[in-house]
Amino acid sequence: MLTVPATHVADLRSGLFGEWGFAAESLSNLALTFSGHGPERVYEVPLRAFDAVRALLNTIGWRVQPVEADVEIDLSLHPSVVLRALRSEQEALVDRLQEVAGTPIPEDAHQAMQAHVKELREFIANVAVLAGSL
Repeated sequence: MLTVPATHVADLRSGLFGEWGFAAESLSNLALTFSGHGPERVYEVPLRAFDAVRALLNTIGWRVQPVEADVEIDLSLHPSVVLRALRSEQEALVDRLQEVAGTPIPEDAHQAMQAHVKELREFIANVAVLAGSL
């Protein structure tokens, strides 16, 4: 089991929604391409990803909570999906940091954002080690 700290539950959720969208887009593209004429197995990979994200969202909750709590997930079920979601959210946060770099935001807010990205990066490294040991 992986305990996702409350401070990163919203990050995971956001990343999962992105992954869910990618899976849905793949399914849509395949449906338009094959229109029911392709082999059934062509849908297997995006369907697995779509279902995995849905299951993870069911576990961690679909909506951002005013106060998040630690959440436990079975990392052995979908380790690659969890890692992709966390990494994509980290990239999005880094992009946001770069966007606000030249804007007049309070220094403490900027430092808090940087600290959050650093903590998320460390959490992702720990998750990658755990996923690699499965």
